[in-house]
Amino acid sequence: MPEAQSSGDARLAGIQYAECEPAPALATHVLAYWSFTAGPEVTARSHMVWPDGCPSLLMPAGAPVPIVFGPRTTPYETPTFPGMRVWGVRFWPDVGAGILGRRGPELRDVSDMAPSTFADFGQVLHDVRDEATAWSRIEQWCFTRVEAWPTPEPRVRRAVNTLAATAGAVSLGALAVEAGASARHLQRLFREATGLSIKEYARIRRYRTALTPRLGRPAESWSQVAAKFGFSDHAHLTRELRALTGDSPSLAAERIAQIRHVNVKP
Repeated sequence: MPEAQSSGDARLAGIQYAECEPAPALATHVLAYWSFTAGPEVTARSHMVWPDGCPSLLMPAGAPVPIVFGPRTTPYETPTFPGMRVWGVRFWPDVGAGILGRRGPELRDVSDMAPSTFADFGQVLHDVRDEATAWSRIEQWCFTRVEAWPTPEPRVRRAVNTLAATAGAVSLGALAVEAGASARHLQRLFREATGLSIKEYARIRRYRTALTPRLGRPAESWSQVAAKFGFSDHAHLTRELRALTGDSPSLAAERIAQIRHVNVKP
């Protein structure tokens, strides 16, 4: 998927979300390292984390333990405050549950303290203050564990790749043929691995990809976005945005504009 342009107004209190690609040797399991930071001048507010279909392991600065964040089907509201720093690693949707020690359905919509087996993740990040150091330490931590991580189920991985490549615009029948499984069997495998149904993941990929043009400068209009990504009209896009983010297009655009996005992929 193409890399999104940096966006957001730096005058808006220095809130930034940034991503970094993993080393090639980790790319089968890790999609990105990420950070969410807020400058000291930030006014305390709430932040809506929108569904991305993937599980993450994250470490907020000052927190006692890391947090397991599962693939969500609804937005998640969390406070943002001056000096906030959160470092995280986002896993592929089909292996994240195994890496985090849970079945896919058990990880769905979870936001909880990580088990003690992940205490070392918090330890390597407890004194980090900059992105480069955080990402370097996360990568080192991943390398110490990758040999024990689960191998992706090839049919599910093919389905995930196809859904990402088509922004979710593929029929179940065509997806099953591409993955090499019957539709019913693929649905079961997919839900077990990811915690989401194929339809849920397809919707998430579609709206996430549709948001990408809004990160550019100048941002494309919502009508342009709706036409480009196969929504029947602006009203259809509005319904999908409300269902997955809780926001209207105008409010979603306002939230996007208040955060500087760096190297973000849908």
